[in-house]
Amino acid sequence: MSSETETPIANRIRAAATPTRFDAILARISPRLSSSRIRSRVDHELRMALAERAAARFSAHEAADHGRLRGDRWLASKLSSNDAISTELETMIDRALDLYRNDCFAASAINGRVDNVIGAGIRPQSRIQAKRGVITPGQAETMNAELERLWSIWARHQKFYDKQRQLERCNGIFGESWLHMADDDDRTKPVTLAIQVIHPQRIPLHSLRPGSNTQNRRLGLRLDGNGNPVAAFVTKQLPGDSHSYNLTETEVSLDDLLHCYEQTIPGQLRGIPWLSPAMGKLKDLKDFVHANLVAEQVAACHSAFVTGVTDPVLLAESARTASGSLPRSDLEDLAPGTINYLSEGEGITFSDPARPGSTLGPYVEWALHGVAASLRYPYELLAKQFTNNFSGGRLALIDGRVTFRIWQTCPIESQYRPLWSRFVDQCVYQGAVSVDLITYEQHRDHFLQHQWIPPGWPWVDPEKEVRADVQAIEAGLTTQTESLASRGRDFTETLQQIERELREKADMEKRLQEYRESIGLGPASVDPEPQMAPVASQPEEPATPQEQ
Repeated sequence: MSSETETPIANRIRAAATPTRFDAILARISPRLSSSRIRSRVDHELRMALAERAAARFSAHEAADHGRLRGDRWLASKLSSNDAISTELETMIDRALDLYRNDCFAASAINGRVDNVIGAGIRPQSRIQAKRGVITPGQAETMNAELERLWSIWARHQKFYDKQRQLERCNGIFGESWLHMADDDDRTKPVTLAIQVIHPQRIPLHSLRPGSNTQNRRLGLRLDGNGNPVAAFVTKQLPGDSHSYNLTETEVSLDDLLHCYEQTIPGQLRGIPWLSPAMGKLKDLKDFVHANLVAEQVAACHSAFVTGVTDPVLLAESARTASGSLPRSDLEDLAPGTINYLSEGEGITFSDPARPGSTLGPYVEWALHGVAASLRYPYELLAKQFTNNFSGGRLALIDGRVTFRIWQTCPIESQYRPLWSRFVDQCVYQGAVSVDLITYEQHRDHFLQHQWIPPGWPWVDPEKEVRADVQAIEAGLTTQTESLASRGRDFTETLQQIERELREKADMEKRLQEYRESIGLGPASVDPEPQMAPVASQPEEPATPQEQ
């Protein structure tokens, strides 16, 4: 056998068995010692070769197994996260858009995410505190109220809470959202700040202009010397829009273009569609349901076949009615209770196609459980199925609300806080609120204190949840502020509303008492109630301890 046809193990053993110059010198002195040395070398190589072969067949970790049943067909990508995004993101976005438009469960997941994360809107509350030498308590309270009033007017002009839902829907479909801050000359707003939601596909992964400068550019972003994104390239129009095809790119600083996405891997530059881990299962589920629908339609086609003699003349004579009307084919117009007569030698054979089995319901439920698990989204909300037991549904909603709070954190920290800072800056610099500019510049962080209040979720069991909150407040485990914030309420606004209600109630009672006195009825509190005369035939029963 030549060395070309020998196995790697045989080559290693042959090389180990070949005497070296030292072996030849040692053989002249002690042949036994020389042969023992060669034998030990051969045994070592043989043991090492067998160990390597066993390691290749039996991995210590099943996930790294290369066996015939799993490992040979398990092909994994070795691309980095950004390289994978560069080559695969466009395909994933196209499929995510198709599922959102045409698949009921994908639309349910994305719309449900928007409803639970944004709801009617995540609203800001100014939290400027009094500070010696900077701002007094009265000034802080006045400035908080004024900033919130101006924000309410500005948000209404900019349709900010509608744009919040657009941003979150982009997070669900594209895995990222972009909010551009600029200025306009609209005099009806308190400040010149204007915002616009940028379609994620307007930041192309690759340059659409031939010969454009690609230095330090990756995935539509400009990177600094440390590899951190500092700007984005935005096209004038959306690629693929036939109405106005303009792909001229503008470089926009990320100080003005706020980018929100979940960075799952360190160094990741762009977001990945939220539906990506469930796309395959959603497509399989859609195809499976469609195949069952076609099978049901085929099974519903009840066909009849005429066998035997089919002479047209005989068929026409047998089909003629007693009234002498024109002949017709009664076999083509079957109806319940009809009696049809066939010609001699004819018969009827009905088709009996097999109907689909009962696997559709269990498969749909199993597939949706997998989809819900991969999306970190409650199955009950995804399938809109609330027939499980109360405890199980409550646990599912609690787990889902933990995820919703995490999703609320991303836009609050990435987009809403910088937006509030820009808004307060313009309120101060453009004279919408009165504050000393030097003091504001020196203590800017103190004046930017605020809190975003997400919407509250409906109670699952109102009586138990209210009792639990009261007990937690009394035990010092939480505060009224935290309890109200969990329901989308503000503590200060709630107290002010209670104060207004009590004041209005007291004023109304005072006016009612004055009116009663003016007409001679006296105070309402001392107005005697009418008493019924006791019935003589029935003796009066002794009073109970509670009545006494």
